[in-house]
Amino acid sequence: MTQVREFVEEPRPFTEADYVRLRERYTAQLLSIDGVRAVYEYGNTHYHPGISDIDLIAVTEERLSRRAARELTIYPLDDPAAVVMRGWANPCSVELFQQPLLAPYWEGSLRHRGGAVIAQTPLAPEVAAYAHLITVVDRCYQAVIGLMQRFVSHRWYVVATLSHLRAISHNVQVYERFTGTPLSGASKLGEAVADLRRTWFTSGPQRYQRMVTLVSEGLRVGQRLSHGLEQVLTARGWTRPWIPPEVTLRTDDGWTMAFGGRTADWAGLAPTSHGHRPALPLPPLALRQLYFIYRHAPDLLGPSLVRQLRTHAVHDAAWEFQGRYRAVLLDYLSLQQQRQQYLRRHRLPGRPCPGAWWHRLERRAVPTVQRAQRWLQARWAERSRFVKWPRRSAPQPALRG
Repeated sequence: MTQVREFVEEPRPFTEADYVRLRERYTAQLLSIDGVRAVYEYGNTHYHPGISDIDLIAVTEERLSRRAARELTIYPLDDPAAVVMRGWANPCSVELFQQPLLAPYWEGSLRHRGGAVIAQTPLAPEVAAYAHLITVVDRCYQAVIGLMQRFVSHRWYVVATLSHLRAISHNVQVYERFTGTPLSGASKLGEAVADLRRTWFTSGPQRYQRMVTLVSEGLRVGQRLSHGLEQVLTARGWTRPWIPPEVTLRTDDGWTMAFGGRTADWAGLAPTSHGHRPALPLPPLALRQLYFIYRHAPDLLGPSLVRQLRTHAVHDAAWEFQGRYRAVLLDYLSLQQQRQQYLRRHRLPGRPCPGAWWHRLERRAVPTVQRAQRWLQARWAERSRFVKWPRRSAPQPALRG
């Protein structure tokens, strides 16, 4: 039986000039806020117009006024290209920005866009290697879960799917640099994904089938990458042999994640009938990392996830990471806790460990906030069309007899 797929949130045909105009306008807006010291951009700045997004960092003082904090969550929605922003700038204090362990994936991709130039303390080469491996574990499963959700759904979010495919390719590159060995099939996937993103608007209707094929191949490469990560951690003595329990966690938006069971073929997941979602299988390494965070930094997890993990408490300490990898991971989580305190202090939206996979197990409030912000700005624009509003007459004083 042929599956019927609905492709939504497709790329829009913007130009690189649209990206530059939007970036410069948003940068100037951020620098006008009291307490913002600098604006940086991270990620690949060789845009694929309509597909790539713009990722900005607003580097601020440690203490902000309430007004400044509110203004950080406003971006130029009236710009035709505003949809490529995917959200407001990533707020970060100067003290945290100077610690590259906070976000190792920023290394080598930061571009100064305005304000003061803020130097970062370089990481030792050994620590940098561990840090990049930690972020690969975070972001590999983030992309894999996204591809699994597309593969078993009838509705495909095109821009998000292309982003997950690119993330798989990037994580493979970091893994290959760390291990010095190529991952089977990864180079062909990376070339095919880059070509699809580059030629999306000229490929014709067959681009959708190409994307579906690449999602299947991306899941196979992601499964090999996950297996390779577990082998590296075990071979270097950073993990001990561990038989994981069978744990099922249910997300707030109706997905089920199954850990510890029989290792399934990720690319063999089958689409289901409308309204039914199969359990998505995840490997023991993902559960090991989740237990580690729950034990050492539970405030980085959402309340729903903490409650579920409390019911599945594991008393066997074999899941703990070991050695230097464990020490760097603890330092990494400590910085994420400091960032969480910074966000809460200023009532700023955002998540600790941006891009980490376990965010898919928690309630996602940012899209709702963005929709509300767009609605309010649209209503304000509608009101501003009227030059003068009728004034309500003042109440007349009551007459006394």
